[in-house]
Amino acid sequence: MVDVSAPALPPLEVLRWKEGYAEHLAGPLAAEMFAELGTPRDQGTDSGPEMELDSLRQAQNFWMSTDMVTIIDTAQATMPDDDFVVAETPAPHGFLLMERPVRLRCNERTCDILHVLQGFAWHPATRTLFGRVDDGVTVSWLSPNEPDLPVSVFGPLGSFGDSLFLPVGHPISNQPSREAGVLNAQSEVLCRYVRATWALMDAPLADIAEPAVPRPLRRRLGKAGIPSTLLTVDLKSRHRPPSGTAGEAPDWSHRWMVRGHWRHLKHARFKNPRAVWIPEYVKGPEDAPLVVKDKVITVTE
Repeated sequence: MVDVSAPALPPLEVLRWKEGYAEHLAGPLAAEMFAELGTPRDQGTDSGPEMELDSLRQAQNFWMSTDMVTIIDTAQATMPDDDFVVAETPAPHGFLLMERPVRLRCNERTCDILHVLQGFAWHPATRTLFGRVDDGVTVSWLSPNEPDLPVSVFGPLGSFGDSLFLPVGHPISNQPSREAGVLNAQSEVLCRYVRATWALMDAPLADIAEPAVPRPLRRRLGKAGIPSTLLTVDLKSRHRPPSGTAGEAPDWSHRWMVRGHWRHLKHARFKNPRAVWIPEYVKGPEDAPLVVKDKVITVTE
C-alpha cells in the first residue's frame, strides 16, 4: 500500500538523491557490498558497481506523483504474471523515484517485513542461460536507507532484493528452479510494480511534464556526468459531466477511477498479446483526494 504518512519527495529531490546514490556507487563501500552479496550470474546476467554507475549516468530521470502510485498499487494486484510481454521501456536507462513510497509484503511465507519501495532503476541487458540468449532489461529496486546511516557513506538510497532480468518481446517465465530464470516469490511482487508502472506511464491518464532545473544544480550534476533532465509523471484528470443534474456537480468528497482494467491487445512487433491498462476516466473534483478501490479493477481476457 502507498505510505501516505511518509514525507512527500519533491520532484527536484530525485536529482539530488540520484547524485548521492552515484557517489555511493563510486565509493569503495559499494564494491565491498557487491563482492559480498555476489552477482546474479546464476540468472545468466552480471552486475557490479561500475555497471550500475555507468547506467545511472545515462539514465533518464523520472518522478511519479502519489496519485499515479496509488493507481499502480491497485492495478498491479490484478496484473498477469506469466503471459505479460514487455514491449519497451520508457527509456533505455531509467531512474524513477515515487513521491511517496509503497510498503509491501513479498510472497515469502517466512518474511514478515514490510518492504519499502521508493522506486527503481533499469538498464538494457542480455541474458545467456542454457544456450539461449535473450535481450531484455535488468531492474534494481530502491529503498531509502535507514535514517541513522551516514548519507555521506551509504548515500540516500539502498537496494533490496536481487536485481531482476526481464526479457523483451516474449512472456516472462515463472519456473521452479532459480537456475532456469525463476521469478522468485519476492520478485513476482516487485516485478508487477515495475511492469504496471511502465504500462501506466504509456497510458492516456499519464500527464508527463518537464520542470525547470535550477542552473547551480544543473552545473553540479553536469560535472558529475549526470543528466539533469527530469520528467514528472502525474495523473491527468479527465471529467465527464454528471448525468441528471442541472449543470451543478454534486459535492463529492473524493476522486475515483471508473472501470480501470487490464486488457490483452495484439502488438505489431510481437506474436504474444501485450497486457495494457485501459483507463476510463477519473471522476470527482480536482482538489479532492484520489481513492482507488479494488472493486473497480477487472481483468478481461
